[in-house]
Amino acid sequence: MDLSHSLPREDELLLEGRYHELNSEWDQAIQTYGSLWTVWNENPDYGLKLAGAQISADKGQDALATIAQLRKLPLPDRDDPRIDIAEAFAAQTISDFKHELRADEQALKNARATGASFVLAQGLMDECRALYKLGELGNAAQACESAQSEFALVGDKTDVARTATREANIAKDQGNVEEALRLRKHILETIREVGSQRDIAGALVNVADLMMDRNDLDGAQRNYEEAIKITRDVNDKGHLSQYETDLASVFYSKGEFEKTKRMYENVLLSAQKIDDKEGQAVALANLGSVIYLLGELDEAQKSVRTGLDMSRGLGTKRDVAASLAILGDILLAQGDLNGAEKTYVESAQIYEQMGEKGNLATSQISLATLALAKQSAPKAEELARQGVTECEAEGDAAGAATGRDILVQSLIEQNKVAEATEVMKEARKIQVQDVIVRLSLAVTEARLEGRTGNVDEALHSLDNTIKSARAMKLIGYELEARLAKAEVQLDAGATPTPPSDLKELVEEANAKGYHLIGLKAARL
Repeated sequence: MDLSHSLPREDELLLEGRYHELNSEWDQAIQTYGSLWTVWNENPDYGLKLAGAQISADKGQDALATIAQLRKLPLPDRDDPRIDIAEAFAAQTISDFKHELRADEQALKNARATGASFVLAQGLMDECRALYKLGELGNAAQACESAQSEFALVGDKTDVARTATREANIAKDQGNVEEALRLRKHILETIREVGSQRDIAGALVNVADLMMDRNDLDGAQRNYEEAIKITRDVNDKGHLSQYETDLASVFYSKGEFEKTKRMYENVLLSAQKIDDKEGQAVALANLGSVIYLLGELDEAQKSVRTGLDMSRGLGTKRDVAASLAILGDILLAQGDLNGAEKTYVESAQIYEQMGEKGNLATSQISLATLALAKQSAPKAEELARQGVTECEAEGDAAGAATGRDILVQSLIEQNKVAEATEVMKEARKIQVQDVIVRLSLAVTEARLEGRTGNVDEALHSLDNTIKSARAMKLIGYELEARLAKAEVQLDAGATPTPPSDLKELVEEANAKGYHLIGLKAARL
């Protein structure tokens, strides 16, 4: 660029724009390509370069305005399939996945008509992404396979790996964990050979996801942090919020809830700045889940419902199902059993339609928890066993531990103490790092200890759990542990809890919105 000033103005601007593009200086690239397109607006390449820079800067609406100008060019330029691809990418940045899919379909039609092999491959890869976002996993997998074949034909290793990443995500969601692991290992090797920093970041995140499933929180955190650093270095705003959300999930599992809340709030602000509607919806749901744990149930419900409405509007089925699952937990804690059942069932139906076995298993465990609240222990046992089996097949340690937790509770309610003891032994073998899962297991194990006569040990364990929950400001778990302590004392018939203490628990639980715990305490 330093040597370009003697060139004709058109060539000088083209070179300057490329320089800014290579350095991820998107505002400067937009300004330079905008100048080119304004003066030489008969050349579609310049309009496409401007739209590409606007997309990279997450200015999707601006890119769509540029694309509208390109559509006014005379034939055959206005039917250039690259314009369709640019429109799909621009729609993606504003989370309009139905618009993205329509643009991809038009790109494929025009690419086939003109023999544009590379654009055809791009269209298939993006079609795979849009279908995945809309929950059509089978069709998404077919599009990805076709895209891989097309990219291989034109010798594009980077996009072969990118497409394989999407295939791995689909395989994981469909319950084929081993295939997902094989694909991700191969992808990381390929991308390191190519040297694309942006794609290395994505591969690191994919490996971190599997580490999370296997309870390696420290390893997952290292990978997420490295990916975030790379993403910031290359100024990839589109993926930064996504990776920060992933890192927040590590803090969540470690019990660092105030830090998690701040991260989700920052992710929400970032998504709002770039008009990323899907990012906003997911951040609102995640933020609601943390606020719920910290005891602000009404505020949590409001946040999750706002995110849920946005996800419904976008048609992102996976996000809808996830938000419904969180909403179900909040409604259950508030004692709205019918509302919780409605949301859990809808969430499970979406996951079943999408073929997402792992998430469906988690839904079954949620429904088992609801069945316990409805005092239907046999139904809870049946659902919990189904959930545990699938979680173990998926390699989801936290899910398997949670399922066994609910299973033990259902067996205790049916006075199957010996069987409950065996299941708890299996649960203890699972090395779970998730703080929430561990707290819940501790309460359940103490209840079981009380039933088997180890009253002093049970009470000591519950006192420690109450202290831990209080330190982390987990009001619901503190109340639950206090309720369990009262149950153990009453069942043992020794050092009973004074009625005044239980009345206080009823009043406190109801005052804080935990009406289900208030109802259970009132029964005692």
